[in-house]
Amino acid sequence: MNSYFESSFSYMHEKNSVTQLMTILEADTLNSIRISALHESTLETLKFIDNLRKQLISYTGGVDENGNYINPKSAEPVREFMITQQNASELKTKIEAYSNLLSEYGLANSQIIVDPTTDPWLSNDPKMKGSTFGSIHFGNSNLVEAITAFDIYSTRIRLMESTTINIILAKKPSNI
Repeated sequence: MNSYFESSFSYMHEKNSVTQLMTILEADTLNSIRISALHESTLETLKFIDNLRKQLISYTGGVDENGNYINPKSAEPVREFMITQQNASELKTKIEAYSNLLSEYGLANSQIIVDPTTDPWLSNDPKMKGSTFGSIHFGNSNLVEAITAFDIYSTRIRLMESTTINIILAKKPSNI
C-alpha cells in the first residue's frame, strides 16, 4: 500500500513539475509574442518619424553634395511643413497611439509627448497659454532644431520600449 502512495505521489509530483514547466514555457512564448508585437510597433513608429524627418529635409531644400543641409536656419519652411500641413498633429497622434500601447503592456507612466495642453506643469505656465505640441516644437524651430525634436522623441520611444520589455519579462503567471 505504501508503494502505491509513493508511486502516486511521484507521478503527481512529476505531473505537477511538467505542468509548471509547461506554464513557464507558455508564459515565455506569450512574452515573446508580446515583445515581438511591441517591437514591431516601435519600429513602425520610428520609421514614421524617420520618414517625416526625410520629408522635412527635402521640403526645406535638401542637402548639398557634401551632405550639409541647404537651408538649416530658416524656421518658415519648418513651420509650413509641420504645422500648416498638419504633420505635427499626425506625429503627435502616432506617438500617442504608441504611448497608449505601452500602457496596455503595463507601463505606468507612458507619456512620451511634451504637450502644453495636457502636461500639468506646462498647462499652468502662463507663457504656454494657447501653445500646442506643434507650436512648441516646430513653430519657431529651424531645421536643425526640428531634427533634434525628432531625435529626442525617437530616443524616448526606444527607452520606453526597453522599460516595457522589462515589465513584460517580469510578469509571471500567478499559478507558478
